[in-house]
Amino acid sequence: MCDECCICLSVGCPTKVSPSGGDGQARICPRCNNGSVFQAKSQRWLEICFLPLFPFKNKEVWSCHICSWQAELGTFQPLIASTFPPPSFQIQPGHNPPMMSPYVPAPPPPAVYQPGGYGK
Repeated sequence: MCDECCICLSVGCPTKVSPSGGDGQARICPRCNNGSVFQAKSQRWLEICFLPLFPFKNKEVWSCHICSWQAELGTFQPLIASTFPPPSFQIQPGHNPPMMSPYVPAPPPPAVYQPGGYGK
């Protein structure tokens, strides 16, 4: 009676990354150069039928939310993102950057009608 009964189970071990405390400062990603790297906790879970049962591997990582770059916390220290120019950047006195002219769109080309067009 149960010879033709088939049960399908889905088993997986996905990794879930969630932000952790850290220092709360955004850092620069070495891959995409965005200030979107934060300290995070990476957990690998055992899932059966898409239900997470228990975590079996935890580690602290640096994680970029834009390009999904990750590095373990003790192996690499990304630079802190700031809005100030680097210390070696100097502006010369009396030098003003060139101004760009405002964008003026070109006029559309005149409409050209062909005799005997559609509808005839």
